[in-house]
Amino acid sequence: MDTAVYGYGDKLYLNITNKCHLDCTFCIRRNKAGLGDAPSLWLAEEPTVQQVLEAVQARGTDGVAQIVFCGYGEPTERLHDMLTMAKELKKMPHCPPLRLDTNGLSSLVYGYDTVPDIAERFDAVSISLNAPTAAEYAALCPSPWGEEAFFAMLDFARHMRPLVRDTRLTVVDVIGEEAVAQARELARRLDIPLHVRHYQGPEEK
Repeated sequence: MDTAVYGYGDKLYLNITNKCHLDCTFCIRRNKAGLGDAPSLWLAEEPTVQQVLEAVQARGTDGVAQIVFCGYGEPTERLHDMLTMAKELKKMPHCPPLRLDTNGLSSLVYGYDTVPDIAERFDAVSISLNAPTAAEYAALCPSPWGEEAFFAMLDFARHMRPLVRDTRLTVVDVIGEEAVAQARELARRLDIPLHVRHYQGPEEK
């Protein structure tokens, strides 16, 4: 089976799809085939719900701080399978907290408010803000929706924050100090913490 589950630091990551509606210019998958202890995160076939659960059980969760839905695609592209996986993982003895790393566009993609269903399953949600303005977002993260995607992502974040207190926005430092500062101000106005991630070039491990 392809790498559906991989370790990185003290966390276990679930790589359930390679699909994503965004084509971000700084996406790590442009530079690397794999991450953590996975030589490659490119999937020949998407793993089934059962395959993911069995892979987690096979690895075990001793010493695992979080189980994170994040791979070389957007997990909510398989929203219903993702929610099922999360529900079943929660039944495991001593299941670590579950975190979703997402572009925040699932409500836009599916045409209804997906926040309550996601909030019911996850202990933490990390949302890719990516840029401080709609124009910059559309340029850095091309999608079928253009600037509309930026506002949909912000709505997702606003709705998620009251339901999952451990909700955060993220940007990558490659966007520059001025843009990061503007992102911090936007996050402050939204009352959502901002995490600045380091951009990993092809030479970094």
